[in-house]
Amino acid sequence: MNEKFEILKSIKKAANAKSKTDGDVIAKLAKTKTKQDRYKIRHIEEWEQSDFLSYLYNLFKSFGIICILNSRRDFDLINAIHDQLVIRFQKKITNKVLKDYFDWWCSTCGVKYSGAEINLRYLTNAVSLSRFASGYQTNVEHNIDVKQENKIQQNNHSIEAIFNCGGISRLILDKGIVVSCDFLMDKNKTNLTTEINNISKHLKLFDNETLLSIIDTTIKLAPYNKHLSFDFVDLVKSMLPVEWHLKLSHIKFMVFFRETKGV
Repeated sequence: MNEKFEILKSIKKAANAKSKTDGDVIAKLAKTKTKQDRYKIRHIEEWEQSDFLSYLYNLFKSFGIICILNSRRDFDLINAIHDQLVIRFQKKITNKVLKDYFDWWCSTCGVKYSGAEINLRYLTNAVSLSRFASGYQTNVEHNIDVKQENKIQQNNHSIEAIFNCGGISRLILDKGIVVSCDFLMDKNKTNLTTEINNISKHLKLFDNETLLSIIDTTIKLAPYNKHLSFDFVDLVKSMLPVEWHLKLSHIKFMVFFRETKGV
């Protein structure tokens, strides 16, 4: 347990990414942690534009995207995105649908901007809005009631929901490398090697800081069943510049796999 704590502590020190802001930007929200994180304690249907902007700030950061946010301009853009989704769904939409669009966009479109600088106008693309709307209803139908299911079934449903909404990139960010491999093996009826190669293609899209964050997430969710054992640390190191390798050199992947516990 101490070893795992020290590893996570070391990664956090290494990954100290900073996001750019401008003018009266989101930095105003970030001045007080309570105000910036207000959305976390509010029901999603009570979210206002400022809550969405705070959520987007953290969402872009998790994908390694440098998004220049401006409250006065972006409040209008959030409203415009909402209105465009209403037109495509041909009915009133909830805040959850709007949030799901932001999650979907980052996972399917935004991931290619990891390490790059964008603004919220990128999310107003008509093709992206239409793609999301056309596929969203199908995904909603998979969100069956799981109240009567056991804990394992609920967990599997949660992973499935993340995948349906955000694809492999979002799955890796939220659940780490090993859980993603296990889920994809079961879903695609493939083997570990196939899904490692599949996940590698998506890892290459992330910037260096986000890759370290993914290692952090993977370690936090350990231990894993030994049949899933592979060197996920070396996999990420192969994506990083040589000068970054030292930051992961102290991590031994074997300690995160057990005979019976885990996924």
